[in-house]
Amino acid sequence: MVTGINLTPGELRTRIRVQRCVRSRPDGEIEETARWIDLGNAAEDDPPRYKRCQWIGAHGTEAWTDDALMGTQQATIRLRYDERISAACRVLLGGEVWEIASLDDVRRAHEWMELKLVRKEAGG
Repeated sequence: MVTGINLTPGELRTRIRVQRCVRSRPDGEIEETARWIDLGNAAEDDPPRYKRCQWIGAHGTEAWTDDALMGTQQATIRLRYDERISAACRVLLGGEVWEIASLDDVRRAHEWMELKLVRKEAGG
């Protein structure tokens, strides 16, 4: 766990999108449909909403665990606190979809968040 974060705006170089899943069941249908919508948007055809973060890829031995052999990648991001972000959300980096494995409201100060991300590679 991080004891404190003191980032400058210049360190928040990476543009990401954070999305929430919206499930609905059209009238007369049995199965629900799931759509991913950027936080702050009302519909999936609204313009993208970007957030800036510090992206820290997994390096060294932590990148070579059994998970890496199974076709997954790991990363950590740090960004300004947003109470709407939960483990049920996902992160988009370009065309890559990353799942949130864990999140931490750093020092419970509601200023910064640290998210641990996992991405399954194609074929993994």
